[in-house]
Amino acid sequence: MPKMIISLTGPSKSGKTVLVKKVVGENLKPLSGATIRSGDALWSKVLGWMEVPDQRTEKTETAISMEATTNAGGKIGVPLVVQVEAKAGGKLGGERTYGQEKTFHQWGLGAGHPGNRQQ
Repeated sequence: MPKMIISLTGPSKSGKTVLVKKVVGENLKPLSGATIRSGDALWSKVLGWMEVPDQRTEKTETAISMEATTNAGGKIGVPLVVQVEAKAGGKLGGERTYGQEKTFHQWGLGAGHPGNRQQ
């Protein structure tokens, strides 16, 4: 059975606890109000019980590669006496890789949401 969160409200002494124990049995996760100081603390406990990770890491890597080639040539001379021809060429290139890593710590009900706090 998957771990689920169910909210049950009603007036005092209306049978909420009896109903839950009859339907769910003893698979309840009790939370004491004395240990809960904020909404984030409550959801941290619930999400921990549901085994939702409290942080995630995103890694990105970008590779850039460049290459340039050039060729030049020319002729010079005096007609019918001498003629010289020259050619030159070259190639230049390189590659660079950039990496980035971000760790997101997730608290409270927003755990797993893209807008979580980043550290």
